[in-house]
Amino acid sequence: MQEQQYQLHHIPLMQSRTCGESKRREDDWALVTFVGEQNQDPRKCKKAMEKVNIEPCVKMDTQTLDLLKIRDDVTWYIRKLGLSKLFKLECSEYSQLTKEFLSTVALAFPNHNGDQPAGEGLLLFKIGDANGRISISALCQLFGLPNETAHDFKENSKRKQAAFADWTHFANEPFLPSRSKVSRITHPAIRYVHRLISTTFQCKQEANKVTTDEFYILTTPFIKHEYKANLGLLLAKTFINVRKLAKDLEGNKKLCVRFGRLITAIVLHVGIDIPNYEPLPKPTPLDLHALQHIHFLNRWTKDPTRFCYEFPIGPANTSLVLLPHEDIPSLRSGVVTFQPNEEEFYVPSTCSQDSTPLQERHVLTTGMAAPSALDRVNKLEKIVECQSRFISRLVRVVRHIAPERLFRPSSTAREPYEPDLGEFSLDSELGSEGDDPIDEEESSSHCHT
Repeated sequence: MQEQQYQLHHIPLMQSRTCGESKRREDDWALVTFVGEQNQDPRKCKKAMEKVNIEPCVKMDTQTLDLLKIRDDVTWYIRKLGLSKLFKLECSEYSQLTKEFLSTVALAFPNHNGDQPAGEGLLLFKIGDANGRISISALCQLFGLPNETAHDFKENSKRKQAAFADWTHFANEPFLPSRSKVSRITHPAIRYVHRLISTTFQCKQEANKVTTDEFYILTTPFIKHEYKANLGLLLAKTFINVRKLAKDLEGNKKLCVRFGRLITAIVLHVGIDIPNYEPLPKPTPLDLHALQHIHFLNRWTKDPTRFCYEFPIGPANTSLVLLPHEDIPSLRSGVVTFQPNEEEFYVPSTCSQDSTPLQERHVLTTGMAAPSALDRVNKLEKIVECQSRFISRLVRVVRHIAPERLFRPSSTAREPYEPDLGEFSLDSELGSEGDDPIDEEESSSHCHT
């Protein structure tokens, strides 16, 4: 979640009956400070939730990690971050329950003098007629998160710039908040864990940029930061920030939420019965198919046991390295820079007949989308050629049958090129109805040219 200022409002604690924690500290909550907007119009909240898509959570796929031989690094990394219990959590997910929670959730702190530990925060929400609440400390205990005292990741400007510069060890470039690309990260295990974190602690349309919070979470095991933020509080702020993000969306854009299982766990923990809502499908594994979709890797057709990892070279260029790779450093050693030898880079293209043996050694076929893409290009080229011939024939016919005054060419006009086609048939050029169809979008784009 990007750094931002939260407005504070002094509002008495709701007096209605609540579920969850005991009321032994009820007096401490006689007056609380809410974080973010508290007075919400239910109609506006409902309208905002229409722009939120609730999708199944993303879970770690151990089989994929074994194939890439990065399972040990990923599990060690997650354990050092204190996220093992959270990522292993198994709960049913409900779209309606998640939207109901997000439309009513609020975050508050008691009005005490002095700095308040992050764990003293209180998360308030409503499901049906039941009011629920859970403290940030209890939230951390529920998900196994370290109960740090800091509200945010804070460092003085000099230390922050030094920390941002250390990002060059991770991604071969200094860190720029919400501008640094995930694809610049060199170590595949770190990129994999970032994907898990971005779908849990963030609510954003695109996961291809690294936010400030993600930077601090990812670098915590390797860089000594001044303050470690309470991850339970960051998660709570993500919950209350969904409404604002949804309201700010323009047009028909949608916001994607993939942490419904966490909300289910919270609701069950405070003792609220879940209504008879329809559950979402099973969690989406972050497997080979998902990694291909986010341009993480691709299958190498010459050896099905190896995979093409998109490795960043410089500030913009990308090459391919085959995984598993014996030179990937172990994160346990504290080394986060993966730098393969230059001769191990591959070019994602097909072999040509005039390629030299040296070039062929560096050429691989990604295999998954290339054949279909080439077929599509060839078919589109045939359509364009066919349309050109058809237009030429049509112009010639119209010139022949139309009155001469309608076609009065200039002195520089030339006859359109028309090869000897014999009996020309549009159907014969495009194929019969049984041929593979072309996407309507691509076909229509050529028809209007």
